[in-house]
Amino acid sequence: MPLRASFFGKNRSRPSSPDNIKHTHHRSAFDPFQDQRRHALKASKK
Repeated sequence: MPLRASFFGKNRSRPSSPDNIKHTHHRSAFDPFQDQRRHALKASKK
């Protein structure tokens, strides 16, 4: 996943940037992989 790697690379190069912090929250809130994990959890609870 090159896109994700470059995203984290940018984050590391400018850790104090408020834009990056906002971007990180946005990424995690709408992360498709996080969605998959959530669905998997729900399915396993049934």
